[in-house]
Amino acid sequence: MTRILLTGITGQVGQDLQQTLRSLGEVISIGRDAVGFLPTRSRSAMGRLR
Repeated sequence: MTRILLTGITGQVGQDLQQTLRSLGEVISIGRDAVGFLPTRSRSAMGRLR
């Protein structure tokens, strides 16, 4: 099964994408504050989700 990491789920686009992407695989949704869009925080957040 395909796993999709979706960040920024609190906005309208993120919420719509979460619904749409479900048909393509497992959607793992996190808020953008959990990632921070810094390389080290992004890797850390993805590591926790594995």
